[in-house]
Amino acid sequence: MKFGFFTMPEHPPRENWTLSYDRDIAGIVEAERLGFDEYWIGEHHTGGYENVPVPEYMIAKASAVTHRIRLGTGVINLPYQDPFMVAERMAFLDHLTHGRLEYGFGGGGLPTDKALFGLEPSEASPRTNEALEIIWQLLTSEDPVTYEGVYWKYENRQLQVGPYQDVPPFAIAGLTGVHNYAKCGEKGWKPLSVHFAPTDNGTYTDAPDLKAMGAAMLQAGASAGIDPAVTRDNWRIVREVYVTDDKDQALRDIREGVKLSYDYLFGLGLGALMKIGDGMTDADLTLDWMVEKHPVDHRQPRGLCPADHGAGGGGRRLRHAADQRPGLGDHGQVEPVAGDVRPVRHAALHEAGAAGPAPEAGERRARAGLMAGSTSAGLSSPVPELAGRTVVVTGGGSGIGKGIAAAVLEKGGNVVVLEIEPANIKAAAEELGGGDRIAWHEGSVCVAADVEAAFALAVERFGTVDHLVNNAGTATVALVEDTTEEDWDLIVDTLLKGTFLCTREFARRLPDDGAPRSIVNISSLNAVAATDGMGSYCAAKAGVKSFTEVCAGELGRRNVRVNAIGPGLVNTPLGEGFSVGQIGQEFTDRTLVADKRNQEPSDIADVALFLMSPAAQRITGHFIPVDGGQHVRGLHSYWDVAFAQGLVERPT
Repeated sequence: MKFGFFTMPEHPPRENWTLSYDRDIAGIVEAERLGFDEYWIGEHHTGGYENVPVPEYMIAKASAVTHRIRLGTGVINLPYQDPFMVAERMAFLDHLTHGRLEYGFGGGGLPTDKALFGLEPSEASPRTNEALEIIWQLLTSEDPVTYEGVYWKYENRQLQVGPYQDVPPFAIAGLTGVHNYAKCGEKGWKPLSVHFAPTDNGTYTDAPDLKAMGAAMLQAGASAGIDPAVTRDNWRIVREVYVTDDKDQALRDIREGVKLSYDYLFGLGLGALMKIGDGMTDADLTLDWMVEKHPVDHRQPRGLCPADHGAGGGGRRLRHAADQRPGLGDHGQVEPVAGDVRPVRHAALHEAGAAGPAPEAGERRARAGLMAGSTSAGLSSPVPELAGRTVVVTGGGSGIGKGIAAAVLEKGGNVVVLEIEPANIKAAAEELGGGDRIAWHEGSVCVAADVEAAFALAVERFGTVDHLVNNAGTATVALVEDTTEEDWDLIVDTLLKGTFLCTREFARRLPDDGAPRSIVNISSLNAVAATDGMGSYCAAKAGVKSFTEVCAGELGRRNVRVNAIGPGLVNTPLGEGFSVGQIGQEFTDRTLVADKRNQEPSDIADVALFLMSPAAQRITGHFIPVDGGQHVRGLHSYWDVAFAQGLVERPT
């Protein structure tokens, strides 16, 4: 179950709207900090309460001060706007948000907006459907679009800037009927339900309830061959939630604000959509009746249960964010909802024996036949394990470290790289891209001040550090009697002291929030397989393995897991001398898997991502070989390798 917010936004006209916009942006930042997944912003042009005419502007500003939370237009009212201009603005905004945009569209719910633009109410639905068809073609077609409809005609129109996401995630709001829910079910899109829609309106037939909406989308999805679990997971259900210690206190807190809100809605004629059963009049729609019959929740998430919508569970719950207490915005409600509603909801699912987590966005689209491959910028859809999370990677300018940094970026995470070589930073920065989700610090893991500066940069840019990858390394080949003190210090300091300094800084900066975090140390098979000519390297990597076990015990009580990876021979600049010619072939011959190859940095990165994920929540203190089974048949003596490659002379 995922949670988010939907805001019209709604602010009484007596307020300072400039300040209300600032509060809205602050609310989005706070929602991300507390782990919410989505934030949707509406569009309105009249009425005097819903004061955002261009949600794209607010999303652009919010995206500049957030890093993970997805941002949706909730919704762009299509009947009033040129579809080409809408598609162009949204594709551009998709880039500005780095693929965190939800493309929300609708037909415009305010009668006063329709009057402003001279739109006959009967034209809203057909104009919306025609605009949706045009926008979808413009955003997904590689060829110019020619379209001749009732309301718009285009010839050879093509977007100069296509969307960031390969498949723009469309969402459609439905208010007065179930046709948009059926469309979303058929297309694999995301339906949005308004916060005042009844769960079950009984015999009332003038407006749909959640049960009818759910039935329409599930039936259409089934006819299109889409998994019902995908259809249910796509549904965004908006509900009122206010958290206090008791119901009476909640009603005292919000009575004035909610009355203003619903008086406004009733004045627009929208009370007809809230009624239950036959014979109700507008006078019957009191606040107390709404609290009793609609899920305006004061503490426990009654309005967040699977039974609410009759669709068999699933879906995303969006809290309606409004000035429930006039002049005070949400009055600190974001954190209580995070602390009380989300944990209770998850616990309820667990106790009910609910199935595992819903498929993520990329998986949903793939299963619905709507998506293949990655985004246009080469990054796949973010996953919740890393989206918005921050990872410090040492030695991330080349080899394994660069591979891990690339993988974190691909999964939507933020990266701070500590790298000693300026040339590596320049080349890797050009190759990885990453925009504002990656930061580079030139320095050495052997120098405490450099380590502290790298972590300070991470906190300044991204707020906290969630994961640490101790990867920086170097190596020499020399027998013990030929190893200089300088070489020994370089190897041991880089591999072992550097791991210690970075782990110490990570531990010192740990917030006391109990959130799950992890450390991944890149050790080596040489930690468990002594090889001639690699005395300093073997000793340091064995030290990393042992240090991993110590830290797993010490940091485990603070919810930090610590593991080590033991790569075999990896195709990196450090390992290239051992991966060519006859010796390289002998290494690959020792591989047990069918492809008979040495490891690539991406192989190590895959395991590192796994160890950072919740899937590894019971794994800590482990040393995990990643070598294709090479260790089973024994490792070459690196001294023999160095001799065979002509790197050193055989001693007499």
